[in-house]
Amino acid sequence: MFNTNLWECPECGRQWPPGSEQMGSIETLGACLICKKDSLTDKDLQEIQSFLEKFKNEKKLSDDPEDPDPFNKAPAPVTISLLMYRDQCLNNLEGLVDQVLIENQRQLDKWGVQERSAFEWLAFLTEEIGELAQAINDHEYNSDHPAGLKDHVAEESIQVATLALKIAEMFKEAKESTQEINGWVKGG
Repeated sequence: MFNTNLWECPECGRQWPPGSEQMGSIETLGACLICKKDSLTDKDLQEIQSFLEKFKNEKKLSDDPEDPDPFNKAPAPVTISLLMYRDQCLNNLEGLVDQVLIENQRQLDKWGVQERSAFEWLAFLTEEIGELAQAINDHEYNSDHPAGLKDHVAEESIQVATLALKIAEMFKEAKESTQEINGWVKGG
């Protein structure tokens, strides 16, 4: 846990710096602009701008660039906690391998056996890692359906593991082939 001088949105828990439009929205509308985006009116936006102008004019900015509170008046520090995940040391390796084998079969059914360059395999893996990153982002910042999002993170992780293991197997087995594409020799 750590402390910050940020305004926390009571609806979503996101934190915003002093003097930001988000902070102004929290003070005038009771929630940040992200939470209020579907119900925002021009009057609301004017209230936020008016509040921010007043806030900035009333606060004397510090000349000290090291000052953690440039407005010299921030709300009491907010304590936030980050979810931490403990390494399970592959205690369920057998179950994970079963899931990887199922995912492997799903990929084979969908795409068949493929022969690609190392860079193409890397591109596929990178795309899967991007999907895993999106799933983690959704899990951490979208609390509407946390159980489903947690399952989605696990599914994407299995897809990454499956493709990474396929690449490891390809390089361990070192069965390279040569292929001519548009007059260029690929492989060798």
